[in-house]
Amino acid sequence: MEHLKLQQWIDFARGLYSVEEKSKMQRHLDDCADCKAMLNPWTQFAASVARDRLYEPPAGALRTVNAHFALQRPSRTSVIKQMKLAFDSLVNALPAGIRSGGSSARQLLYRSGNYSVDLRVELQADSGKIALVGQVLNADERDRGIGDIPVHLQTGDGAWQGVTTNHLGEFHFECPESDSLQLSFGVNPKRTLVVSIPLAQDVPSPQHWL
Repeated sequence: MEHLKLQQWIDFARGLYSVEEKSKMQRHLDDCADCKAMLNPWTQFAASVARDRLYEPPAGALRTVNAHFALQRPSRTSVIKQMKLAFDSLVNALPAGIRSGGSSARQLLYRSGNYSVDLRVELQADSGKIALVGQVLNADERDRGIGDIPVHLQTGDGAWQGVTTNHLGEFHFECPESDSLQLSFGVNPKRTLVVSIPLAQDVPSPQHWL
């Protein structure tokens, strides 16, 4: 019986032959113990390589993660500025004659120079998640929203999400309940603004805002 060459069995293990050729080689294997012994280690090797590919993240996922890190990473000349809390609905009483209606939403307003961030924070009863809806404004542009800037949310456990504001400067996040939340805004390549959302039990008194 004529044996096939090693390279042929390697290509067989890699699945490089047509269905007809594979069928012919399989019939030879059924009658040849020597060729079967030659093929076995290469079959195991091919299976191991196939399993390793299962642990490789999709190329699209890698591009998304790299893009988020590129947005999150401030430039070497970037100035990081903490925004100051100017209004908190948990501290400010509602105007006379207006009822709260039992709303669980919390309104926050932050300022830094000409920039301001209007933020609504609400616990979603059905999902138990926190919803954050906000808008970034610039007083120099008649309080117009700042569009197409990166916004990142970081929770107390270190998890983070990244989005980009729409043309009105608006953004939206949903995240699990957390003991602390922080937002960062890349308003321009040289300036990043940071917002820390205080816990309800740690709400600062009005004299500490500005």
